[in-house]
Amino acid sequence: MSLSLCLVNYQKPAKGEEKFKLPKWAKAPSIGVALHVVDDGSVVETLPLDNVFRYYMFGRYPTCPCEAGKPIRLKHLTLSRQHAVIVHAEAEAVYIIDLDSAHGTFVGSERLQPYSPKLLNNGNTITFGDWERKFLVRTFPIGDRLFDPSDISLSRKLLAGMTVTCDEEDLETEDAETRLHTKLNSVVSYPSPKGKNKKKRHSFCFPSGSQT
Repeated sequence: MSLSLCLVNYQKPAKGEEKFKLPKWAKAPSIGVALHVVDDGSVVETLPLDNVFRYYMFGRYPTCPCEAGKPIRLKHLTLSRQHAVIVHAEAEAVYIIDLDSAHGTFVGSERLQPYSPKLLNNGNTITFGDWERKFLVRTFPIGDRLFDPSDISLSRKLLAGMTVTCDEEDLETEDAETRLHTKLNSVVSYPSPKGKNKKKRHSFCFPSGSQT
């Protein structure tokens, strides 16, 4: 459940003011949030966004005007100095706001309107500017740890609604479960190989709300 959009509007700052001011609806995190950073089909980093901070600012040189925020520096030429913010709200809601960036912020294929909050959902993909890296949104109950490759229960919660494929050899080793869930944790669907040496592949689908 999320707040009404009329409650999370955001007014564009006047000329000369800070690009971002903490809105009244910003709250301490009520849901666990992390971003999986995907580069060339592999998760290269995971950014937790669910500690004490109410918002996180992204950009080449992000600055946070108050202690309620945390800057996250992203090094790419198409990002603005203060590019976008992700803000926690009540009722387990999380919003992203583009700060009138030069090259835009995208959720999926949608380019965000500057200073117009966009509700984020589990599985959304964020793109900053023209950067090829994708930022995959994962949400989970507040207080849960980031999932461990050997923790099938928590993996299923975070991968709800996604289909992941893996090679048959990943199911034939003594450490098969760990290897499989390592791949599941990458949240990447590996394309089937072509040619004479292609391997038999298996798909695993975790429906939304699945329980173990």
